[in-house]
Amino acid sequence: MEWLGEVPAHWQVRRLKHVCEALPSNVDKKSHDGEQSVLLCNYTEVYYNDRITADLPFMSASASTDQIEKFTLRVGDTVITKDSETADDIAVSAYVPTDLPGVVCGYHLSIIRPQVPSCGPFVKRLFDSAYSKATVAVKANGLTRVGLSQYDIDNIQWPWPPPEEQTAITRFLDRETSKIDDLISEQQRLVELLKEKRQAVISHEVTKGLNPDAPMKPSGVEWVGNAPAHWQIVRLGQCASIENGTTPDRTKQQYWREGNVPWLSSGEVNQYQVVEAREFITEQALQECSLRSLPAGTILVGLIGQGKTRGTAAILQIEACINQNLAAILPSHS
Repeated sequence: MEWLGEVPAHWQVRRLKHVCEALPSNVDKKSHDGEQSVLLCNYTEVYYNDRITADLPFMSASASTDQIEKFTLRVGDTVITKDSETADDIAVSAYVPTDLPGVVCGYHLSIIRPQVPSCGPFVKRLFDSAYSKATVAVKANGLTRVGLSQYDIDNIQWPWPPPEEQTAITRFLDRETSKIDDLISEQQRLVELLKEKRQAVISHEVTKGLNPDAPMKPSGVEWVGNAPAHWQIVRLGQCASIENGTTPDRTKQQYWREGNVPWLSSGEVNQYQVVEAREFITEQALQECSLRSLPAGTILVGLIGQGKTRGTAAILQIEACINQNLAAILPSHS
């Protein structure tokens, strides 16, 4: 196989169907009369976890006797995502380390069940490999959703070492990846601390100034506390004009088709500086929809949004219009 290149001479290269059984699930999220109650392992349990364990928040559903017999999760199983919106999310895998009676694999997933349960950890690691991910990305097909057919899964070709070597490889990977995961966690904590420090430095300098010996006075604003005595405490509207935008009617093509006027939505404030637009409106929309082109140097603030968007500010470096979910702050030069 061109992508795989050479493998150890004593290993075999085999199709998945010769070493495992692929079981694409047809158990949906609904409860049906006449079926037995089960716990359902869904897409998110697989996508966000390396292992499927009894403490995960499985949802309640129902399944037929045949489905329960076929799709109940067993020790040694690897569960993979068999379809999604992008090829990157295909064949994301999670390993089942113990029998899970009453827990059934749900729709959009496939169980990969090795002929020998002890091979399960190695199967999981095979799906984690760059080789498998590249193979799956090529095989995945679809328009609005992409997925793997039963034939595609069955015929994935794998290098297959002897059982004792599989065990040695998986133990090595468990040990080494655990070390790497610990380092990642430490770096993430460091990044969060640095973000907090960055925020604290900004907050201190804009409310206290650069001179630590400057005389101070009460600001009258609870969260600010004292401010330098020679500073003024003013409302934003006293030193800047504040404007809002709108969204031209999207059903009117004359407002959007072949537009050349930059138009911004709230997500743009997640970057420190706005240097380009992803959408454009026409000059007709600019004239008829209560919009104006804001100058470079305008401060944009998100009014609504998820995560950090609400209240986040960015500096506009181009001339552009904004929608109703952004506020434009134009500082006074007086």
